[in-house]
Formats: sequence, C-alpha cells, structure tokens
Amino acid sequence: MTTEKQKKTYVFLLSIVVVLLLAAQFFLQHTFENTSAELARTSGNLEALKKTADARYALLDKYKSFESLAAAPGKSTRAFPENALELFAVVDRAMKDNRLEHTNRSSSSGTEPGGVLQLQIAFSGPYYGVMKALATLRESEYVMRISDFRITAESDGKVSGSMTILSNAKQG
Repeated sequence: MTTEKQKKTYVFLLSIVVVLLLAAQFFLQHTFENTSAELARTSGNLEALKKTADARYALLDKYKSFESLAAAPGKSTRAFPENALELFAVVDRAMKDNRLEHTNRSSSSGTEPGGVLQLQIAFSGPYYGVMKALATLRESEYVMRISDFRITAESDGKVSGSMTILSNAKQG
C-alpha cells in the first residue's frame, strides 16, 4: 500500500505542479498582454507628443524669423533722404537699371526738416522691368512709399504708367 499511497501522492503533487505551471503561464501571458497594450498606448502618446513638439518648434522658428524681420526701430538700416533730389536719384537709378524711360512730372518738397517729399513719375518700358524697378525701390536705402500707381498694357509686353512716391525729408 505504501507504493499505492506513494503513487497517489506523486500524482497529487504532479497535478499541483501542473496546475501551478498553468497558473504561472496564465499569469505571465496576462502580464505580457497588458504590458504590450500599455507599450502600444505609450508609443501612440509618444508619437502624438512628437508631432505636437514639432509643430511648436515650427511655430517658434516662424516667430523667430518674423521677429528678425520686425527689428526695433533703432536698429533700422533705412534712412530718410535729405531732399527730393536725393530721392529722385534713387528712383532714376532704379528706372535706368531696368530699361525704363521715365520723367519726373512734378515734385514737391517740404521746406523744413521732416517735410513731405513727393515725386510724380511717368514711365514706360517692359513689364518685368517695372516689377524689378519696384523691387529695387523696395530694397533701397531710403524709407519711401508709393501712394498712387497706375499701369496700362501696351503691345509686346510693354507697359506705361505713373506713380507717386512719398517720403519724409531727414530731420536735422
């Protein structure tokens, strides 16, 4: 009987070991599935956070570029012309460099420093020359604005027109 009892004890112990191994396997599988799901959620959150960070860095880069464009007034490299003659010299050079015929129809100058300088220019020439001349004026050393601009198409890409350029005379 002892052998029969020993067999039953071994079968019982073996059954307990199998049940424990199955329980351990179930526990480890459950833990693995939970960890995998948590890892997937975390990876998704990480991707979303990376996209948010990239978008914010892009906005920061745009802000920095706009900030450099809008420099403080004291840091401006542009100046005001002394008189209408200096202003006309810049306009004349821009027009001639871009093969435009032009005349100064009228000009007025403020008599005191800081007075308004005004040039009325009539021009004709190639359309792209006009566009390049406007770009040149925009990049000039002087602060100016175009208050009245008229352009009429002619033949073969030629145009004619007029514009009024305003600026202020340099203050003492």
